Amino acid sequence: MASISTDKAGNRRILFSGPNRTRLTVYVGAVPMKTARTIKVHVENLAAALLAGHPPEPETSEWLGGRDDVLYGKLAAVGLVPAREPAIAEKRTVALGEFLDQYLSGRTDIKPSTRCNLEQVRRNLVDHFGADRLLVNITPGDADEFRVALFNKLGANTVRRNCGRAKQFFRAAVRKRLIQENPFADMKGCAVKATTDRFYFVTRETADKVLAACPDAQWRLLFALSRYGGLRCPSEHLALRWGDVDWEHDRITIHSPKTERHEGKESRQIPLFPELRPYLNEVWDKAVSGYRNKPLSTAEAIITPAPLRRQENSVFCRCNRLNRATSEEFEKCADYWIFAAAKAQQTQPLKRPNNLLSLHGDKDFVDHFAHAGQASHCFLSELLMKEAR
Repeated sequence: MASISTDKAGNRRILFSGPNRTRLTVYVGAVPMKTARTIKVHVENLAAALLAGHPPEPETSEWLGGRDDVLYGKLAAVGLVPAREPAIAEKRTVALGEFLDQYLSGRTDIKPSTRCNLEQVRRNLVDHFGADRLLVNITPGDADEFRVALFNKLGANTVRRNCGRAKQFFRAAVRKRLIQENPFADMKGCAVKATTDRFYFVTRETADKVLAACPDAQWRLLFALSRYGGLRCPSEHLALRWGDVDWEHDRITIHSPKTERHEGKESRQIPLFPELRPYLNEVWDKAVSGYRNKPLSTAEAIITPAPLRRQENSVFCRCNRLNRATSEEFEKCADYWIFAAAKAQQTQPLKRPNNLLSLHGDKDFVDHFAHAGQASHCFLSELLMKEAR
């Protein structure tokens, strides 16, 4: 255990027992008692780790990485931590653009879509601060100004997500001891919030108008899978293969890139709804005719990615065109929610809609389903009886 001692001048020191029960002292100066207590806790953790021969706790390691050379030197003088290398002082002059490029090039573990999102935040940071701005010169006040600037051009949730990713960047810089503190560390409200004003029940009439305006079979299936199958667009559509469709048992296996890192959530099964069959059949017939005398491979993609990857024909750009061609109401629909509760006009509240699509208890989907408040009692009864057989 360590203790705090204060002299007449208000200077504080942390006393603790080192190896062989030697009494050691860390002089921390005239700091507030709250700060002294924080240092005391970490000194105790460092002393215990040194005695046991294992690394200190993660909280202490993160705290240690943010200490300046003066306090760190005092801890090193009593043997609690190794001395810092002289090169570390030079590393702290790294510019923002250089660090962000190094960080992104080192993240070989992330998906392309995640990399695209991180690169967007990198552009925003560089546009605001400049690529040559030193990391050590970015303060919490600068971070607040960055957030305000984003609100002038982006939506609230996009700003929250940008600031959250910026916090992630600078946390990595702290862990590399390039800076003493994360300027975004104390920023609140970086979590994305549900935008309930965008929740909208897509009626069959609206869906029919959208389907009629779709340019080809691929787009009709893309929309139908979202509207009637509850797929996340476009990641789950692009992962679909013909081998995932069980025509005999009316089931489709959906692979979920978004949740695959969670055990047991890499895929799910949904019913092959009657509303999906004509659009799947249409795409199947076109695919088979394209192969002529060759059998169609079960590994062949159902939704071809080429037209979706071009910026001018992206999902959202095309959906905006469909919106203008059909109904202004379509603009309110978020892609993941457009299944909603659309099985019939006779309605009954459904307590556990995630059972229907096997969405692994997705709370947001359940909440939205309850918000829409429409489901077919007859259809669900028929489906449950079919599953029981």
